[in-house]
Amino acid sequence: MMKKKIFTLFIIPMLVLCGCDKDSSQSSTTTDAQIKIDEELAKLSSKMDEIPYYGNTIQYKQSQVDNYGALDMVATQIGKAVLYTDDFYHDDFTQQINEEEPYTGVTEKGITKYQNKDVFYRTNFYEKESDSNSTVLYSYSDELKNQFFEIDFKSHFVNNFINLSYNLYSNNSSNSFKLETNLLDIDFSVDGKTNIKYNFKMYQSGTVAIELNSNDTITISNGHITNTISNYYVSMMDATNYQSVYYEASYSFDETITTYKGEKLNPLDYYKESN
Repeated sequence: MMKKKIFTLFIIPMLVLCGCDKDSSQSSTTTDAQIKIDEELAKLSSKMDEIPYYGNTIQYKQSQVDNYGALDMVATQIGKAVLYTDDFYHDDFTQQINEEEPYTGVTEKGITKYQNKDVFYRTNFYEKESDSNSTVLYSYSDELKNQFFEIDFKSHFVNNFINLSYNLYSNNSSNSFKLETNLLDIDFSVDGKTNIKYNFKMYQSGTVAIELNSNDTITISNGHITNTISNYYVSMMDATNYQSVYYEASYSFDETITTYKGEKLNPLDYYKESN
């Protein structure tokens, strides 16, 4: 049986993004290492600060295709995640890999003690596939606490596109880059549907080494982003390897949610790796 797929839905440590074509109405910012792309990305982060945080509950459906050369893996996951007031995140989901039988699982995130220090953790638990159960530990800091537990669209977009682009630039400053987006033109104070486009390319020796592409249709209600339909795409080495994702999500705030009342998984029972 194929090993279970660990989806990275909210904080994406590697590359998960999406695809769309540039249209003639899309404003663009073109830059490279010499024009300090970090300043352009800082403008985008500042723009996202216009969006108030919203939501402690998210219902989602994600379909993800991983292509590495001639090998395709298609994974679908449907779930509901809740962020509790005691710094604890719980996600119940159903997942299917290719044509295999669907199975259920749980992802939990929280704070625990490891070697007498506070650490963040993320535990993935699959009910019928124990060899795939695992916990990843992350270094704890007060500055990263909100980022680790936020589940709204704003944190998703900043972490998985803007911050990822910045990290790629910082680690490869000798290469050239191109950034195109209409984000600065979006008025987040207007209710209704709108479309955000984002395309970031890193060039090496005249070819596209990495491309991040996203196309998000968002619904704004009473100043909050309540629904999203997104297509993400990342390609490497001129699309020799790529990953594409279709993602639907609805965000809501339930005032009755407080601390988690169920039994939590012990993250150290599944500890296999650290970050």
